[in-house]
Amino acid sequence: MIDPEKHIALLKQKLEREHASRLAAEKLLEAKSHELYNANQMLNESYEKLQMQAKFDSELLTYQNKMENLLLRYARLFLKHSATRESIQQLLDSLVDGHYISGCHITIYPADNINISGSYSSGRLQEWMPPTELESTNSLWDKSGHTLWINIINNRGKIGVLAVRIACNDDRLPAIQKHMALFCELFRSVIGRQITFNQAIDAKKRAEDSEQSTRDFLAMINHELRTPLNGLLGAAELLQDTPLDNDQQKLLTTLNHSGELLRAIINDLLDYSKINAGMLELIEKPFDCHLLAVKLEDIFTHRSHEKR
Repeated sequence: MIDPEKHIALLKQKLEREHASRLAAEKLLEAKSHELYNANQMLNESYEKLQMQAKFDSELLTYQNKMENLLLRYARLFLKHSATRESIQQLLDSLVDGHYISGCHITIYPADNINISGSYSSGRLQEWMPPTELESTNSLWDKSGHTLWINIINNRGKIGVLAVRIACNDDRLPAIQKHMALFCELFRSVIGRQITFNQAIDAKKRAEDSEQSTRDFLAMINHELRTPLNGLLGAAELLQDTPLDNDQQKLLTTLNHSGELLRAIINDLLDYSKINAGMLELIEKPFDCHLLAVKLEDIFTHRSHEKR
């Protein structure tokens, strides 16, 4: 027979062990539940971050595509046609989207009478006053005004300044600044091409004026030289009808040869004018090299004797 008291004591110990095991299991279950709750919170936070990142990437990609298409469209436009005040204003208006960029401004300095020089603004009305720090750098980010300032520079120096009012988070700012730098390069190219075009027009006009002056000068010289030459050759022809000894006759021949050579030079000047006018005609005729040698000898014999 088992002692009832001893049996009851064993049952109490068993109950206490079961109760302790139940408490331990409940604590373990509570800990696991807490861990599962924390893990679920972390998963929810990660999911929200992924959603925000996906939305950010999508918005940024959309903006980048828009800016790249805009850049390509106006680059093609300015390659086909010279920039005008209207096209530049349209480009500034297209840059202002009301989301990332709230205002744009560009100042193009006067140079070689380009017709696009001046100031252009788009977006929210405000004063655009370049900071003094911009004088010592090519670009400047004004944090207080949320404005990006970029100097437009070519081989002539500063030809303008671009300002963009940007409203976005810091993580999107570098991408937007990069695109604005590309548009600044577009403006630099546009202004440079118009300056080069105007320089070419001015150079062409100066060349045409110079050519016209040369033609006028040659025509005047031709006329001024031909008049006294005709008088000289006419006097020599009259002198030939008078009695002359051999030496005088030789000197008269030299005088006629020199006059004829001078007349040929004057005719060459006239031919130069015909060449510029595209009216020169080549005429074939017999050429007497012996007669030319005699003429040259008659002209230069006296001078060569003087120089021994």
